[in-house]
Amino acid sequence: MGKFWQLLVLVCMPILASSISIEDSLILHLNQLDDTSRLTKLIQSSTSYIDRDYEVSLQLAEWAVSLSDSINSAPKKINALHHLGGVYFKIQEYDTVIRLYKQAFQIAQDVKPTTERLVAINISLGNAYYRKTEISQSLLYYQEALSIAKELGVQGFDQRLENSKKLLATSEESIIDVALNSGFKSVSHYSRKFKEKYSISPSEYKLTFSGK
Repeated sequence: MGKFWQLLVLVCMPILASSISIEDSLILHLNQLDDTSRLTKLIQSSTSYIDRDYEVSLQLAEWAVSLSDSINSAPKKINALHHLGGVYFKIQEYDTVIRLYKQAFQIAQDVKPTTERLVAINISLGNAYYRKTEISQSLLYYQEALSIAKELGVQGFDQRLENSKKLLATSEESIIDVALNSGFKSVSHYSRKFKEKYSISPSEYKLTFSGK
């Protein structure tokens, strides 16, 4: 168990248990994972809670960002920040959303992630500024997203789905990482489009290759 998670379990969780409703079975499961798998599970769980218990979703997303610091992986840090920004977007805290997305974008510029990821972050920033009715600033990020897409040649929608399908079959990346790294802004949107095209969910498709 990583040092961050040990501290969280020993000090923070007993305090938080009385104020938010995180299932004991989830905590038990998280304790059994390595830090990389734990980070993936935190983001997945945060996503599943977002419509039924915002406070739990937010807490899990905050833990994911803190855990990504201890893992010391820039792509995973970007994923965690982008996800946390999406949780705050849900309750219209747009200043926090913008701060998180800008932090993700700064890291992304340094590590040169996939074109789709840069485009997705710029679109997310554009959306946040649009919701704040700062239209000129919003347009700047939308234009930047379009510029990156044209310059580096973002693939079409069907091609991104096809590439994600290959990642599911051949890599150890989580569904969340595959979705975000393929240019989709949310796992739910990605999963829905994947199932519409292939008549199987991404998780079901990935399971067919487990152990091979």
